[in-house]
Amino acid sequence: IGTHLIEGRTYVLESYTGLRRNIYEKMSDGNYPFRYSLTDKDLEMGQDLRQAMDIPSDAPIVTLFVREQGFFAEMLEHSIRNSNVMNYIPAIKFLVDEGYYVVRIGDDRMQPLPDLGPRVVDAPFHPAYTQFVEPYFVAQSTFMMKTSSGPEAPSKVFNVSALCLNAPIQQQMSALKDDLLVFKKYYSHRFQRYLSLREIAFDKNLLFSHFAEQFAGHQIELLEKTEDEILRATKEMVARLKGEYEGNPDLDTRFSEICRQIHEDCAQDTFGNLALGTDLLYFGLHLSGGRISNEFCNTYPEFLS
Repeated sequence: IGTHLIEGRTYVLESYTGLRRNIYEKMSDGNYPFRYSLTDKDLEMGQDLRQAMDIPSDAPIVTLFVREQGFFAEMLEHSIRNSNVMNYIPAIKFLVDEGYYVVRIGDDRMQPLPDLGPRVVDAPFHPAYTQFVEPYFVAQSTFMMKTSSGPEAPSKVFNVSALCLNAPIQQQMSALKDDLLVFKKYYSHRFQRYLSLREIAFDKNLLFSHFAEQFAGHQIELLEKTEDEILRATKEMVARLKGEYEGNPDLDTRFSEICRQIHEDCAQDTFGNLALGTDLLYFGLHLSGGRISNEFCNTYPEFLS
């Protein structure tokens, strides 16, 4: 876009597509190429936040972000990324029992959580809330539970592992190497069954779909995870972080291989106009190396068929 000189420092601004291309070309090792860290002053401000929210200075944190329609209520085309925060309550209670404090981030147009005790802070509705809540608590998190939307990005730049829940499968997705992926189920009303990852990726018009009306045109309904499915994935994430989860390496291998095949297929395709104009056809999950939740595969056995 151009360069700007501000107070003796030169800033180079890249286009959206140029920046996206730059990121993906550097994500082959599963690490985000742009990293942030908190300063000593930030950490002092964060301790003030903890004190105001009655969170001990050394308490382990899990940040929660669940996208709802409220912030951009008129943008119904993005509703495929929404979820019902009430489905997360059993998982929140489990995390509290495991000794975590759960800090829910977002905005005050969201549906408030019920009172779940002092270890659950519904930050947008707390009197001490400031915009510093999001970067501070995400950066301090053991891991983040998140859905796909802008506020989920800090986990990547602060290099915080994430449990990525209720995600639509999209060509430009990325994940850190220690993230755990749990997708929405793709139900085909045309075939009256759930679709596999291979089937979703075979139709590039479907794979490159981003908006609700596009999925409706394909007669595809994206179904969010149930309370039990979210709880099972959360237990898996916690057990993995403790080194106590006995996963199925075959599932990881199959997911990785299918992602590689989709990536190679995208690279040979001619859908650049659908790939957000990046002029670089790829499958982001292959380049970034995200892991599939084994519990998700157990409840959606068609996915890797």
